[in-house]
Amino acid sequence: INSEENIDPTELEYDVINALKRKDLVLLTQNVYKGEAIVFRECFIKLKTLNNKILHQKNYMKVLDKLGLMDDYNIVALEKIIQICKKSDDGKYALSLSPTSLRNPFFLIKIKELFYKNESVKNRIILILNENEYYPRIDRYSSILEQLKSFGIMIALDRLGSIHTTFLYLRDLNIDMVRFDSFYSKNIDESRGRNIISGFNIMAHEKGVKT
Repeated sequence: INSEENIDPTELEYDVINALKRKDLVLLTQNVYKGEAIVFRECFIKLKTLNNKILHQKNYMKVLDKLGLMDDYNIVALEKIIQICKKSDDGKYALSLSPTSLRNPFFLIKIKELFYKNESVKNRIILILNENEYYPRIDRYSSILEQLKSFGIMIALDRLGSIHTTFLYLRDLNIDMVRFDSFYSKNIDESRGRNIISGFNIMAHEKGVKT
């Protein structure tokens, strides 16, 4: 399988559209540990073209947004992870998903249908949220996340500490876990880094949120 190099924009759009139609995804996982135990497997999605080229997210995400295909992509990705989840043990799988899609009522209906048809994956899927701007209709957003949690979906907030929005969401939303921004975790061996991580831990744990 070859990685893409310089793809013509028109060709890239064609490849993205057809990969979604065929639901031709490549799914890679990375284990997340607590000690020696695997807590969950984080999933990374790539698209595959007809001639077996791999399309990386950094190249196709803007195309999805431009063509209005983000919701379709997220559903196909969820379907893929549910299939893998059903074939595996009782492990958990995490996927980054567009918060904009989550706030689309039609997308929410599709998710509801997916999880009603696949009861066996209840409490085994984690959706990771990463958003730069604070969504002002926070009560509505909170209600949507509660619906997702009622389906057996866990909610994680990514890059805590990277921007002010992450702290506001930790305060205002009922989430299950947070991941610190890598800037702090990379500097955890330094005294200042340890102190910041310790503060984040206290903040999250007081809300009953795992870190």
